[in-house]
Amino acid sequence: MPPFARTKIARPRSRPGALLARPALQQRLVEALTQRSLVLVTATAGYGKTTALTQALDGLPAGTAVAWVGCDEGDSPLQLFSCLVA
Repeated sequence: MPPFARTKIARPRSRPGALLARPALQQRLVEALTQRSLVLVTATAGYGKTTALTQALDGLPAGTAVAWVGCDEGDSPLQLFSCLVA
C-alpha cells in the first residue's frame, strides 16, 4: 500500500460541456506542457487550476506522457517522491 492516497496521482476526469471554455488559457497551457519539462501551476483554492489543467491535457497530442501529482500543504518529501515514483 503506498504512503499516499491514490487520488494524488489520478488525473481528474473532465466533463465536456459542463465547464467554462477558456481557449486562450488552454492554448498557453498546452504550449507550456509541450515545450517544457515541468509546468507548475499555483494559485489560491477555487481559482480553477485543476479545471484548466484537465482541459489542457485533453488538448495534448495523442501519446503525450503525463504525470499527475497533487500536492497538499501537509505532504512530506517522502510522499511527494513516492507519488513521482508511482
